[in-house]
Amino acid sequence: MSPTRVAFSRFGTPGSCPCSARFERCTRLRAEEAFVEAISSVGRAAQQRAQELARAAEQAQELMRSKEMFFAMVSHEMRTPLTTCIGMAEILLETTTLDPKQRECTRSISCSGSALLSQINDLLDFSKIQSGMLVLDARPFVLHDCVDGTLEIVQMKAEAKGLELVPWVSSTAPRIMLGDPGRLRQVLLNLLSNAIKFTPNGKVVLRCRPSPDHCRRI
Repeated sequence: MSPTRVAFSRFGTPGSCPCSARFERCTRLRAEEAFVEAISSVGRAAQQRAQELARAAEQAQELMRSKEMFFAMVSHEMRTPLTTCIGMAEILLETTTLDPKQRECTRSISCSGSALLSQINDLLDFSKIQSGMLVLDARPFVLHDCVDGTLEIVQMKAEAKGLELVPWVSSTAPRIMLGDPGRLRQVLLNLLSNAIKFTPNGKVVLRCRPSPDHCRRI
């Protein structure tokens, strides 16, 4: 039997077959479509997230407005009768003849009312700070009067614990200051209240002296 020869063509060589070219085009088109779909999916997710953030910001603003309205209403409803009580106590102290015990009780009413009013102001200030609406006054005031008035508010609390309150204002401190006496009184009141709360015995000293870098600051 004579040998049989088998011949192979170059039909399967890459790049020479039309089917191979069509397969490459289909693969490329599918990859492009997948890429476009991925980009569209990312865009839709980003848009959805932006909408969610916008709704959350709107809800936060609405909550802030509601809180401001609530604080304003509470402030008005509480401050008006409280201011009246403090004013009547001051009238009793200034225009009537009271024995020492009555004067002490009346002064206690005035000081306690002032302390409560200060706490209400703190709540309002916190709300204003959050909304960026807190404004500090700049007007002249007597430093000693501010210090003495604050000490009167916490005097009863200190006496109840057997503590002595000692104010000390440096002789180099200016008598007339320019600033917000109400805010300063709140700061001093918070400092003194904490000092009285955490001091078991002895005395609490309030020292006021000029700032080393500015003689008009304390």
